[in-house]
Amino acid sequence: MPKPFTPVSEAALQQISDAIDSIARDPSLPRTKRQIENIAGLSHATVARAFVHDAEDLGPQRLKLNERFRSLTAETEGRSLERAQRLGVEARLGEKNRELKRLKESQTVHLQALYAYYLASAQQQGEGRKVVPIGANRPRGLAPS
Repeated sequence: MPKPFTPVSEAALQQISDAIDSIARDPSLPRTKRQIENIAGLSHATVARAFVHDAEDLGPQRLKLNERFRSLTAETEGRSLERAQRLGVEARLGEKNRELKRLKESQTVHLQALYAYYLASAQQQGEGRKVVPIGANRPRGLAPS
């Protein structure tokens, strides 16, 4: 048989409310219920019961803990604001790096096509130019003419 619900004291509800306010003011704190437990100095069970208590509107005054906590975690998914911003910047940086790599690959293809066109036009004109390998494949001691 399930245990009957034990209501949470008004003092505990106020401590949790104050902890939510503290987290909202400090961008370096994680937006988690565990952080609320740490700041308020309450057990996990007490904090969990307080959120149920608030959701079911069992007390004389409603502190809107659930709504305030949801709005606090909506943008950061439980991370601190600083961490969420850093992850956002890292994600954008990774995206830009992938785009840069794609553009460099595209540039390489175009440069190879341009070089092939140059070689083909030089052979058509009969200039008889000597093809000199470039880059890492060039034999040592062979200078371009």
